[in-house]
Amino acid sequence: MKKENIFKFKQGINSVISVLIILGILVVFNFMMYRVFIRIDLTGGNIYSLSKSTKKMISNLDDPVIIKAYFSRNLPPPYSTNRQYIKDILSEYKTYSRGKIDIQFIDPSEDEQTRTQARMAGIAPVRITQVESDKYEMKEGYMGLIFLYEDKKEIIPFIGQTGTLEYDITSRIKKITKSSMKSVGFFTGDGGADIFEQLPQIKQFLSEQYKLRSISFKEDKKNPHIDALIILLPQQKLSDWEKYKIDQHLMMGKPVAFLLGRNDVNLETFQVKTIDDNLDDLLKHYGVEIRPGMILDAQCQMITLQTRRGLFTVNNMVKYPFFPLVSSFKKDNFIVKGLERVTFPFINPIKIEAISAEKEKGTKGEDLKVEVLAQSSEKSWYRENVRDLNPLRQYSPSPDDEKGPFNLAVTIKGSFKSFYADKEIPSGPSENISEKKEELIKQSPSTRILVMGNSRFISIGDRAGLNFFLNIVDWLAQDEALISIRSKEVVYRPLKELSKGWRRVVKYVDIFLVPVMLIIFGLTLWRIRRFRRKGLTLEKIG
Repeated sequence: MKKENIFKFKQGINSVISVLIILGILVVFNFMMYRVFIRIDLTGGNIYSLSKSTKKMISNLDDPVIIKAYFSRNLPPPYSTNRQYIKDILSEYKTYSRGKIDIQFIDPSEDEQTRTQARMAGIAPVRITQVESDKYEMKEGYMGLIFLYEDKKEIIPFIGQTGTLEYDITSRIKKITKSSMKSVGFFTGDGGADIFEQLPQIKQFLSEQYKLRSISFKEDKKNPHIDALIILLPQQKLSDWEKYKIDQHLMMGKPVAFLLGRNDVNLETFQVKTIDDNLDDLLKHYGVEIRPGMILDAQCQMITLQTRRGLFTVNNMVKYPFFPLVSSFKKDNFIVKGLERVTFPFINPIKIEAISAEKEKGTKGEDLKVEVLAQSSEKSWYRENVRDLNPLRQYSPSPDDEKGPFNLAVTIKGSFKSFYADKEIPSGPSENISEKKEELIKQSPSTRILVMGNSRFISIGDRAGLNFFLNIVDWLAQDEALISIRSKEVVYRPLKELSKGWRRVVKYVDIFLVPVMLIIFGLTLWRIRRFRRKGLTLEKIG
């Protein structure tokens, strides 16, 4: 017995020593990891980690940036989890900035002086409804950030959701730390819509990084100083003078985006009006053509239609082939990198013209590079002379229709020859043509253009479409660092579309599989019990 007790004692000592060794290893490991910043993000697109663009920017800061986070404690869900997430992501900013970002987390609910300080800085309290003790209560909370750099200040007054938080933070840091802002011009021609009035969110997003201008070429003066130009769906013919000014803007090496369309659709009546903007010859000279017909696609967006049935209004969800749901992108291009799907309503396809040797080689010997950014699916087809787009109709391709995929967004980069290099310069509103001839720029330095057959994707309320447009602006202004950050939030994981037969199989499997398995399990259990009652075992049965 004594030997057994000694053996048990030694065994116990060994167990205690093993536990102490393991605990010691864990303590040392935790102490080491406290000084080393490591974080593993297994989410698709690494949405909970800082992007490479953010890390690069904040690691190269010249002077300190102070971020004051005014965030109340004990907020009701989901804002309570937002507080911890903001703390985590701000700690990453501080770590990767190499000490150049100072984080101050402040709870304004502690005293009146702090609350006054927050309100004076631009962070106003938000009223939040919560259920407590089986009744609704109103609570005030502070959820905002202030960015300070030298004598500049930027604020995020309210953080309601964290999907775009990295972009919001990085864009503010970028805005206050850079010395100047690039300017972007928007040209819509006579009768064109004012994008800033119709889409105030566009102005809100872009004004954080760029100076925005509405451009008119009617005046007889030099091109305005802008870094990028966007031609946005003109409704009427442009004059030769306006075309000349656009061409010369490109010849100065300034990028241009042509977001045009050959059809204007009234969304109330679904009637189509043809648009002639007089830009076909200019685009063909640059190497592309916008075709007059529209794309229909079986891979399309669902839209909601309201119909009257007696005294009642009924909402119907229908698939609308004139709203192609595009998921085929050139993934390595910055404009579409990270995008999963974008809806392009009433879009005209783009034909890539054969670029002649004269156009292909500029004076600097640089080739023009054509790149297709987005295509419709293989289930798409092309149709000309469409006049009635009634969503309640059934649309299907006819044998004569041209089948997809079709090019929907195209970029061309390189040195362009002027459309007016071998032509007479058009007359302006009030000018002496002879004085203008020597001002003509016949060849551009390396620059870029983007061409699409519509711009309605900006205004349909699709977040992915808005991001795509913002990416276009960043690409034109050569500010590609923000594109990868913004696109992290765009996630689309559609199920693979099945045939009707397979859908029926999946449906009945979902309905009957679990009940059938339970019946089989019950019968098996009943048989086993029956054999046991008879004094048999499964081995004997075998």
